[in-house]
Amino acid sequence: MSKELKLLICEDDETDALLLLRQLEKDGYQVHSLQVDNAADFTRALEDNVWDVIVSDYNIPGFGGPLALEITNDLGKDIPFILVSGAIGEEQAVNMVKAGANDYLMKGNLMRLGNVIERELKEVQMRQEIRMADQQRRANEEKYRAIINNSILGIFISPVQGNIIESNPAAQTLFGYTEEELLALNVEKLFDAAEAASLMHLPAMS
Repeated sequence: MSKELKLLICEDDETDALLLLRQLEKDGYQVHSLQVDNAADFTRALEDNVWDVIVSDYNIPGFGGPLALEITNDLGKDIPFILVSGAIGEEQAVNMVKAGANDYLMKGNLMRLGNVIERELKEVQMRQEIRMADQQRRANEEKYRAIINNSILGIFISPVQGNIIESNPAAQTLFGYTEEELLALNVEKLFDAAEAASLMHLPAMS
């Protein structure tokens, strides 16, 4: 079964773009692509559509890989960026990777293109899952914080022996301390056993 791929191609040579597409078809991809050769069209394409991968030539008159990568980064797009060029020095390629490009290939050797794209798509999925988990964690923390802060019961958290590490407004009112003052207190000094039993509505230990 072919894998669908939305591909944004930065290239001024239609023959080179077709070679990319043919290689990806051989690799089992059903490609939906757009070819652009200037910064304005590239920016518009990024803003108006969702892309799986960007493949860019390094040298395009008035445009090119470095500018395309800069625009991608400035827009905050987490899209694999693969540099494909017919003539690029090692130093230029390394600088592109340092700037955020995910990989680079020579136009005369596209055999790795499908594998590179597959790898980068998996990396994007992992990053998305991490972001979703982090968002869920923050949402849970906010919910927990709202429950604690809005409770009419005095709540504080501390080790069995040690300083209080958290308290809610009701606890601060109950004990007559500010939040900062409670955080500086050792739980054993906050109340003795008889006071604790009274607060818990239990008989005091003799």
